Amino acid sequence: MSSKGMSTRDNEKSIRDIYGIKVSESSITSITGVVLEDFRQWQQRPLEEVYYVVGMDGIVIKVRQNGKVMNKIIYLIIGLKKEGYKEILGMWISETESALL
Repeated sequence: MSSKGMSTRDNEKSIRDIYGIKVSESSITSITGVVLEDFRQWQQRPLEEVYYVVGMDGIVIKVRQNGKVMNKIIYLIIGLKKEGYKEILGMWISETESALL
């Protein structure tokens, strides 16, 4: 939710409305910090030398930016490992589906 531009107060209200539990704004801030650190580590991980298949796809999401809700595209690069498992190799956000990376 934070990645979509919601404040910690908005996140707290959404969690309360959806799940019926109260989570403090400081807890949301702490959780967000941990998740962001995990994401940074994921971005810097070493990749396999070979992937049998590599594909690209995009997911449209709605994002609040400068007080407006707009569509953005999250591009995903997915690789098929030799063990048969798929691995997300990277993610990029773009303004439109036709935009170049």
